[in-house]
Amino acid sequence: YITVTSGTDSGNNINWFFKGSGESISGTVYLDEGVTVVDIDTELILYLYYATGSTSISSAVIASAGDGTYTFSNLDLDEADIATIYMEDSFYEGCVISRLNGVSVSGVDLYAGDIIIRSETAQAITNLDLNNADNGDNDIKYNVSGNNLSIDSGFKLLVWNNDAFAPGGNITADNFENEGVMDIDADIAIDIDGDFTNTGTIDLTGTSSTINVAGDWNSSSGTFIPGTSTVTFDGSGGQAITGANTFYNLTIANTAPIPTDAADVDPDSIQTVTNLLSVNDGQWSPHTGDEYRSVTIAAQGIIRPDSGASITVSGDWSNSGTFTHNDGEVVFDGDDQTISGSTTFYNLTRTHSSSMTFEEGKTQSIGGNLTLQGTGSSDLLELKSSISGRPWYIDIISDSYSLNHIDVHDSWNIGPEIIYVVAPSSNILDAFSADHRWAYVWQQEPPRPPDPPEPPNIDLPEPDINPPEPDMDSTGLVNIADDDERWKKKRAKSRYRTVVIVFEGKVVVAPYDEKGIKHEEEVSVNAGETLTVTGECAPGFDYESFFETTSKTDTEKHKRKYIAGRYRTIVDVLRGEPARVIPCDKRGVRYEEAVVVAPGERVIQEGKIENKP
Repeated sequence: YITVTSGTDSGNNINWFFKGSGESISGTVYLDEGVTVVDIDTELILYLYYATGSTSISSAVIASAGDGTYTFSNLDLDEADIATIYMEDSFYEGCVISRLNGVSVSGVDLYAGDIIIRSETAQAITNLDLNNADNGDNDIKYNVSGNNLSIDSGFKLLVWNNDAFAPGGNITADNFENEGVMDIDADIAIDIDGDFTNTGTIDLTGTSSTINVAGDWNSSSGTFIPGTSTVTFDGSGGQAITGANTFYNLTIANTAPIPTDAADVDPDSIQTVTNLLSVNDGQWSPHTGDEYRSVTIAAQGIIRPDSGASITVSGDWSNSGTFTHNDGEVVFDGDDQTISGSTTFYNLTRTHSSSMTFEEGKTQSIGGNLTLQGTGSSDLLELKSSISGRPWYIDIISDSYSLNHIDVHDSWNIGPEIIYVVAPSSNILDAFSADHRWAYVWQQEPPRPPDPPEPPNIDLPEPDINPPEPDMDSTGLVNIADDDERWKKKRAKSRYRTVVIVFEGKVVVAPYDEKGIKHEEEVSVNAGETLTVTGECAPGFDYESFFETTSKTDTEKHKRKYIAGRYRTIVDVLRGEPARVIPCDKRGVRYEEAVVVAPGERVIQEGKIENKP
């Protein structure tokens, strides 16, 4: 270029440098970010890249110790010129790059340890501008290659207050702070090995950019517009998120050796994920009120919400890792949601219709309360298996639930029996016929059928469960005697057979007699097993005594009358869960005669037995 020491720049000149134009650049050099000025004389260099393509390097100026101010004078500045000011061979290092507007500019400060990006015009500074503003001096602590910006290790990238930066390429830095406006309109990758701070605006609308952060995230006083981007937290220790944020995709890939509440990714405010939360590694600790579209927990991932926190999921849930409920709640409020993997929830809530599909063969456990409610009797919440005809498992450990307007398919309940109250006008009972350990009762019990008439000429007193020991002869037959009249009736003792069939769970069966329950003879019967007990009925149970007047002198004669073989079965529920008792006879199991017996209650079944097994 041609240097003019005295002259006038009337514009449209190429490769001319007019020293006497009179513009200047000035500012202050700080040891930190704007508080403490340098304590030693610091030499500064100005490198100018002109909009015309020419360049120049000014003579060094000194920022004096204790004052820190500097001025580059007698400059010829045009709009869109790029200026780089850096500390030359100094104990402190840092630089500032600014897109100029053609006039003098003051307040162009330097911070030791920072690479400051500015634009004095409405037009954003770009990575290409930064490449042009680098003269190759090692004291300029950044590099641009292939339009991708890399900040030297140990230095922070700072976008100046209210200034525009449109990188147009990737960014790599140890630490990053944006006080300006970053309007990004193409997919880029931002990789920050330390902290990410945003007090300005970052707009990723229309892009699927990626941001990786290994330190803390703070956007509490800034604006972050995610577009369809993915933000990944990939540190190796505790990472804090300050302020409420909305992410599109949020990925947790923290490699802390032992994930704990002190070594997790932990927000202090509500976080919203509009597409997918992926916890691939490390612990994510949701804040109460968090809202996620879909959730995936990989094998090494952990979700442990804050104590008692309530989170909302409007999409699918997939768990191949660890979910620690921490006495909190998961609210599913989307349409046609799918739950994959086995999870132990504390409170699980769904209060509108459509469907929930559960992965077959997996178990959903509830430690607190289960709330499942459809919209109405004609708009049910459908609970179904991912493969029709194959079971999904549920275990309400707490036995606490609220169910209404639901339609269940292929559910195998492995916990306490679920008793679902069905509205009288509903035919939902048919949909439950094959479901395991779901019991269904009407809101109002149907009227009991009338008692059958007494058999003619047969007096049926209450049977004595402790009958007298009969008088038997050596042949095994019974002798019956009266006080006034002795006669003998020979009759073999009746036999009985009791069959206990266990359809699911485990049952402990104990015999009893007039002395009480014989716990020492308890027998455990598991699911799919059958216990058959046979024996003899004491004949005394088949007789009754009565008095009859047969003579004109009203002499009372004591007689005995034989009653056809009868039995009595008593079921006492001592503790635990309500039991469903179903009678059976030679026709099979009588499901329609099932009775639910609560703890502390007794049911007595009476009938006749034949004189054979």
